Amino acid sequence: MSCTLVCFIPCITHINGKQLDSHRNSVPFRFRGLYALGCIFFILNIVLFIFNTIMISLRFYWFPRTFRASFLHPTESLFIPAAVISFGTILINISQYGVERAGPWLEEVMCILYWCDCGLAICFSIGIYLIMFVVPLPPPHPTKHTR
Repeated sequence: MSCTLVCFIPCITHINGKQLDSHRNSVPFRFRGLYALGCIFFILNIVLFIFNTIMISLRFYWFPRTFRASFLHPTESLFIPAAVISFGTILINISQYGVERAGPWLEEVMCILYWCDCGLAICFSIGIYLIMFVVPLPPPHPTKHTR
């Protein structure tokens, strides 16, 4: 459990059905199951996002000091804004696979969620860089003074 890192969450950004379904209207001869395959990857994306979010939340619950440490770690902290952006990938998939079937109300909800996601991504990106460059960090290893 302590091995679960924030950087696992953005990895699911690359597992989505967006690439499968992006050219479905422009290809003259397409595979009939392409839409179903895209939906399978979309559901897999949601399941992996929820799983990784639960695992990282359990890590922070069971090891409380890792929450602060993940914000101060030089490389792990850079993945926190990327985790917010990976939620944007789920929003793109909802727009591709859900709006046609759900109706116009989902399109309005997606516009609101999109701007909320953009705002969070900008705030987290600015916040992480402020934390990294303003907050003094302790040295990574204790130094030994030898004479």
